[in-house]
Amino acid sequence: MSKHHLDLSGGARAELDGGTVAKFGRVTRILDISNNNFTDLVSLRGFKQLTTIVVDDNKITEKFLLDPMPTVTSFSVNRNRIAKLPTFVTHINKYFPNLNMLSMMDNPAAPSFFNGGSKSDHRDYRHYVIAHVINLVFLDAVTVSQSEREEATAKYGSKNI
Repeated sequence: MSKHHLDLSGGARAELDGGTVAKFGRVTRILDISNNNFTDLVSLRGFKQLTTIVVDDNKITEKFLLDPMPTVTSFSVNRNRIAKLPTFVTHINKYFPNLNMLSMMDNPAAPSFFNGGSKSDHRDYRHYVIAHVINLVFLDAVTVSQSEREEATAKYGSKNI
């Protein structure tokens, strides 16, 4: 673990305690809290330098709470409980205005062959997210192509909601 990377994955945490936030909040740039029991991210408020947050395999829904974090450019929330894409995208734009990498595979709101979604459902999901989170370069580990961005804009317009 580097000085700027804090790995707290693999526990039963539902939040970060004040001591952890006080000790690491000012220096941590990459935070991994995967494989825990987080339902929201309120306890991350003291992390002011984060660029990457990984919360895979938790209990995050589309209604997660957090203060805006303009330094965050990468957010991974794979295998959580996100079911309502418009609500989630609204939160993403509010909390992470400079996000360019989002991964939310294997969530109900992200249909794919992994969770029984059709190819058409998956394409529509990608178009929706790309059209509404306008700075995205990568979505679910796949580069957003110019043609895909044009298709998304044609279908949904281009705006942060």
